[in-house]
Amino acid sequence: MCGVWSTFLRLGGGEEVGANDSPPEPVAESPVLRDRAFSILLRDGEPSPILPAMEELTSDEGRVLDALDHDGLLDSICGLIAIPSLGGHETPAQEWVSELMLRIGFDVDVWDLDFEALAEHPAHAVECERDRGLGVVGRLGEEAGGASLILNGHVDVVPPGHEERWSGPPFVPWVADDRIYGRGSVDMKAGLCSAIFAAKAIQDAGVKLAGSPC
Repeated sequence: MCGVWSTFLRLGGGEEVGANDSPPEPVAESPVLRDRAFSILLRDGEPSPILPAMEELTSDEGRVLDALDHDGLLDSICGLIAIPSLGGHETPAQEWVSELMLRIGFDVDVWDLDFEALAEHPAHAVECERDRGLGVVGRLGEEAGGASLILNGHVDVVPPGHEERWSGPPFVPWVADDRIYGRGSVDMKAGLCSAIFAAKAIQDAGVKLAGSPC
């Protein structure tokens, strides 16, 4: 799927990184697991099903988790929320995302979408008319024969509605009680930035992927 609001991040993947005949080494004492796992993965006091899996991380997975740039992720989420990317006005946000991925060190493609060609696709549908739209793809990984994983997100947001009912301006993000507030924080600017920073953590940890970029 490709849309004016969509950003793609392609990660090389497939075969286990560093796979060999012996079982992967588990991470017994990762600082991130010890200090952050419960605050991140518990909600309303209920244990997360993710936690048991985290206790069985390989050494590579633990390195990636430890390399996660939490401050950079938070700053990026807030920076993207601050761009009022309502339907039909997504281009500045797409340009911002492409610049973010370039700074991180990904290979990035940006192009103007051909609306006439897209309209001929049998699955074509639009919620609003657009004069211009950008496709954005970031790539991480090398040609190594493995499968690849595509992480897809969008930057468009719904209108904020009655702004007087908000606790603050909808496009001025704020953090309270470990939660990020602002239009688009959940749908889905935090998710998009999290995908990008997950890939950044793989890169920063020095983990090599087996998949080929598209």
